[in-house]
Amino acid sequence: MIETIRRLSTGGIFSNTPPLEDHLSRFLVQAAIIIGFCRTLSIIGSYLKQPRVIFEIIGGILLGPSAIGRDGTYLEQIFPKSSLSYLGLVAEIGLVLYLFLVGLELDPKLLLSHARKAGGIAVMGMAVPFVLGIAISQVMFDVLQPEDLYSNVSAPSFFVFIGTAMSITAFPVLARILKEGGLIYTPPGAMAMGAAALNDAIAWCLLVLAISIANSGNLPVAGYVFSCVAGFAMLLFVVVRPLLEVLVSYVESQNNEAMSSNLFSFTLCMVFVCAFTTAVLGVDAIFGSFIFGLIIPRNSRLFHNCVEKIEDLVVSFTLPLYFTLSGLKTDVTTIRTKEEAAITVLVCVVASFGKFIGCGGTALLSGMSVRESAVVASLMN
Repeated sequence: MIETIRRLSTGGIFSNTPPLEDHLSRFLVQAAIIIGFCRTLSIIGSYLKQPRVIFEIIGGILLGPSAIGRDGTYLEQIFPKSSLSYLGLVAEIGLVLYLFLVGLELDPKLLLSHARKAGGIAVMGMAVPFVLGIAISQVMFDVLQPEDLYSNVSAPSFFVFIGTAMSITAFPVLARILKEGGLIYTPPGAMAMGAAALNDAIAWCLLVLAISIANSGNLPVAGYVFSCVAGFAMLLFVVVRPLLEVLVSYVESQNNEAMSSNLFSFTLCMVFVCAFTTAVLGVDAIFGSFIFGLIIPRNSRLFHNCVEKIEDLVVSFTLPLYFTLSGLKTDVTTIRTKEEAAITVLVCVVASFGKFIGCGGTALLSGMSVRESAVVASLMN
């Protein structure tokens, strides 16, 4: 409000006030550029039968310091580092809502029917790339350690971090691909989603462990994090879900528009409370909103209201911001030497190979067909 009054009092551009001087004006320009540019790329990419999220990430790379952003003036004017936090905040809120929608549309019965397989895929899909990551981390440490940025990094924490980075599945990217392609309603899609959710929770605990090792902190804290998150999930399913079903049933039986609107607002509050809870417990906020989405009654008007009122805005506005932001923060020109290029290729190959063997092999041993196992392995990659 203060910035708006200041713009009015100064006369805006008619008084030579820079058009991108305040945060809101810059954000509006950034959002327009990102949405327009990424949608154009995705339209072109649709002919290649590739998911939209791929072109949103590519769009960020092209807009960032790797391509167009090599012009320092453009980057400083449109996407200065100081503005990315505001862009990231809106993007993160959108991602929290999107993962709520993903949980909403993922059939819990389908997920539970494959829970054992999903658990095995999640564990082996982390264990194999984690071990391979640690195996090559010594080579990476020897190459990177002389640089000032890594001179104070301890070898054990570096090994755990690289192993975790190799084994993690990009939960938001997978969710976007599954939902966009309709695979979320299929057994392999539901299994991959469940495995990725467990994978995500374990990965955050391992990152906590890596930080604890680096800071000589309390090593059992990773176990505390996982136990608390698992307990919170149980609380939602065992206690909150039955109460929510009673509340939704009562409100919808009243056939009152005002009460239905209040129920929708209450649902949004709960989405953010659950996201806040998992964030405080030490894992990503999206994990909380995803779990809450799973407990919404499937045969209710609330289910359809949430999808209708949230999906279009989130998918068209906030998600492109989130995935483009990943590209904006990526600068491929920092890979300068042959050794660094070789390490980059090695990381990609080892991570993909480890995921494919760990996830695909486990799926195959659990009784899935070769084709379904390959689908799960590819999705988890």
